[in-house]
Amino acid sequence: MIYRYFFIIILLLVAHPLWGQTDSSTVVFKKVWNPNFAVKVAPLRIFEPYHTFQVGVAYRLAYQTTLEHEIGYGTSAFNLINPSVLSDRDKERNNLRNFRLSTTAKIFLHKMKMKGLYAGLTVGYRNSSFSVPGGATTCETSTVMGDPTLDYYTTKQDLTCRFLLGKQCIFEQRFLLDYYAGIGFKYLVVDTEEGSTLACSQSTIEIDHTITGNYFLPALALGFKVGILFHKRE
Repeated sequence: MIYRYFFIIILLLVAHPLWGQTDSSTVVFKKVWNPNFAVKVAPLRIFEPYHTFQVGVAYRLAYQTTLEHEIGYGTSAFNLINPSVLSDRDKERNNLRNFRLSTTAKIFLHKMKMKGLYAGLTVGYRNSSFSVPGGATTCETSTVMGDPTLDYYTTKQDLTCRFLLGKQCIFEQRFLLDYYAGIGFKYLVVDTEEGSTLACSQSTIEIDHTITGNYFLPALALGFKVGILFHKRE
C-alpha cells in the first residue's frame, strides 16, 4: 500500500537531525531541536471538495531550517458551502470521509528565524472515500449495473511530493502568515465499486479521477496558512 512509503519518508525526515550527534554534543542537541515552534491552520481546506480541517505544528531546527507536520480530517458535516451552489456530482456524494498527513522541510533563504522567503519540499498522504447511488451503465452495452437504491463506495489514496516557494511573515512577534506556491507530482490509486454511477465514463479524461485505476499526475499547490508563534524562554 502506498501509505507505507509515506510513513517511511516521515520517519527519515524526523530522524535526520539526530544523525550528526555525538556523545559529548549536548549543545548540538539543543541547537538542532530548538524549541521555537508554531501552530498553524490552513483555512481554505474547509472549502475544498473534501471539507478538511487541517492543523499543523512547525518547529525550528539548525541553520534556518524547519520541519512542519500536518494532519487533517474532513467529513460532509464540515461543508460550509450552500448545497445549492454545488455541482450535480458533489450533491450526490454521501458518507464523505477524508484523512490526510503531510510533512514539509523548509530552508529560509535570508538566515532569519522562521521568517522571510523560503524553499521547501513537502510529502503528503491522503485517504478519502465517499458513496454515490448505484445504477451505472456500461460504456459498451449500456446495461445497468448495481442497485439504484443502494450506495456504492469510491476510495482514493494518493502520495504527493511537491517543491515549494513561499514567504512567512511574522506580526507583533506572535502571529504568522505563510503563503506559498508549489509544483510536483501525485500517485493516485482509485477503487470504485462496480455498480456505482461513477464506475464508467464516456470520457477518457477525468479531472476528478473516479474510475478504478492508478494515475500518475502533476500536483500544484497555491495557498496560505495562519498561525501563532511560540518563543523560546531564555
